[in-house]
Amino acid sequence: MRVSNTDVSDNRIAYILAQLNSGLRTQWSQIEEADSQLQRLLDDAHALANPHVSEAERAEWDQAWAGLRQTLDTIRALGKETRQLFAAEGSSDPLRPWSNLLDYEDDLQEAISHIGEIGNRSIPAHEKEGWDELLTSLELRSAALQAQALTVRFQLELHQKYGEQRANAFSKEIAARLPEEATLANVDEHVGEYCKAVKEYETERETFGGAWDVLKSLLLIPIKTPEERTREKAKRSLKG
Repeated sequence: MRVSNTDVSDNRIAYILAQLNSGLRTQWSQIEEADSQLQRLLDDAHALANPHVSEAERAEWDQAWAGLRQTLDTIRALGKETRQLFAAEGSSDPLRPWSNLLDYEDDLQEAISHIGEIGNRSIPAHEKEGWDELLTSLELRSAALQAQALTVRFQLELHQKYGEQRANAFSKEIAARLPEEATLANVDEHVGEYCKAVKEYETERETFGGAWDVLKSLLLIPIKTPEERTREKAKRSLKG
């Protein structure tokens, strides 16, 4: 199957490749630190907004936080299982729990957005600036974790198909075609470069071997882009 603008929008290509780009430049050891940073931001967000939530929204607020914590616990458990299976090698399949983990990453983004919506209605004007900064940091940190999760899946699939040495070589070759100065915060500025990279990967698929097929499958993973989440949020507001 050919990946084209008919199958995948330019924004989706850029968003998924930006996550892969970020993840390929991140070490495994940094994932736990990123998770700790996310937890600190969540603690700060709860402490800031919790005293201002009205009684009318208290049940929804508490339920949203309970759901978020449950999602995080599930993600962390699947991550632990992946590392254990990867270390065991042999007949173990670390890709299975890690693929399941990716399914929960969107749930985490949705939970953070829901908490943000309630907080936006609750935070007094004099604390709004600090709340907005917290939300932005949370969304970026969550996106960074999703990028690392996506990249680990990509590398695990390559590792399964080709072994560690060839998988590492493919990863380096792919990363070399991606814009080095791009970050998850400025994806829109590099849409053209990401789309150009995809065309190069497809044109030179012989260079990448089956790695092109693995990369192509990433572009079709149903991860919601920021634009898609914004549209869904607007629809929910209209229904409300």
